[in-house]
Amino acid sequence: MNDLLRRLLFYDDLPPEKRRAADRPAAGPGAAPKRRPVQRWGFRVAAAAALGAFVVVLFFVLEREASTRTVTAAGDSARVVELADGSTVRLMPGGTLSYVDPEADAALDRRATLEAGRAFFDVASAQKGFLLETPTAQVRVLGTRFGVTVEERSTRVVLAFGRVALASKAASSAPVTLRPGQKSRVAAGARPTTPTAVDDLSEALAWTGLFVFRGAPARVVAEQLAAHYDTSVELAQALREKEVTGTFDRSRPLRETLRTVATALGARIEPLTGGGYVLVPRGA
Repeated sequence: MNDLLRRLLFYDDLPPEKRRAADRPAAGPGAAPKRRPVQRWGFRVAAAAALGAFVVVLFFVLEREASTRTVTAAGDSARVVELADGSTVRLMPGGTLSYVDPEADAALDRRATLEAGRAFFDVASAQKGFLLETPTAQVRVLGTRFGVTVEERSTRVVLAFGRVALASKAASSAPVTLRPGQKSRVAAGARPTTPTAVDDLSEALAWTGLFVFRGAPARVVAEQLAAHYDTSVELAQALREKEVTGTFDRSRPLRETLRTVATALGARIEPLTGGGYVLVPRGA
């Protein structure tokens, strides 16, 4: 029997009595042809295909793990993390964040995991959504700013701008949609709570180290700045009810923040006798 026939019939795998039968001369022209082990070939092909698929999946899993960075904000200062898509994360002390390495091939994979602590996310707008995961929740967004607090068995979200969908990782329920100025909480194994409005957005997100204003009257902005910097911040009457929207780092010098606010209000800054500042309309 030639080598090709031996391979086709798995000759080497046969027991001795089967080998002797295989070595007999082929039957005459009228004899029925021998059946080839098609089933065994089919099984081996299927097994090879399954193994190949497993290897491909394993490759992508290992590649993702290899391209993931994990950072922790140590000490007393917040750590600002920049993601590959231009989004930024203000990670508060004690917080731990995992995200895709900006230098990796999968850098545009818009997802991150807040494993512990607090963080303020400023997500860049894009057609592909951004996914944030915590131990108990998932937050899906397109472009927005929001604060997240991960507690031992729950996740709290406060939305400043944009819109997010908040869902439980365990409970099979529809996500809830938060609108600007709303908050919600997801406990382990439970549905998200119904979104409710926060009384003072900047106060609710004070732990971020930022002033967060969304359509706030200028008089409220002036009051909060005056209290934080322990100095006088006054407004001309014509400016008091104008709205201010934006985020400002609380560690910045007061005059830098006032310069930005004055530009938004169409005002100029003048010093007050005895300390402090007053904003008056340009041309007044």
